[in-house]
Amino acid sequence: MAQKNKPVTFVQFGSGGGFTGLIVNYSIYKNGQIFKEEKLPNKPSEQRLYTRVSKKEVKKIFKKLTPLQLHTVTLKETGNVTNNLKIVSKNTPNSVVITWGIENTSIPSAVAKAYELLTKFIEAHPPTVIP
Repeated sequence: MAQKNKPVTFVQFGSGGGFTGLIVNYSIYKNGQIFKEEKLPNKPSEQRLYTRVSKKEVKKIFKKLTPLQLHTVTLKETGNVTNNLKIVSKNTPNSVVITWGIENTSIPSAVAKAYELLTKFIEAHPPTVIP
């Protein structure tokens, strides 16, 4: 029996590591808020509102992620620089956390597609200065 698609309700993704150990994540919420979080080793995390987009735009990107069935993927690898993807889906008690080293070229196509979609989404919505 095929896995049923589970609508995405929250996404966090980013990358980090390397020489500085800096981790940068973006969190996309259903209400249109996008937060950027930066974390250096042994320092407190800094999270701030990056921008706001319409709920319609968020719904559209989440709808593109849903058929990828990321809730069925198990991938927890690290590398010098590690990418991460956290997905919360409707009716799923636990979030799905996927990690992989950027040098890994054999990640599942659904993961590569999701990361590309999300990266392009962030690039299309530059930061907003919010007083």
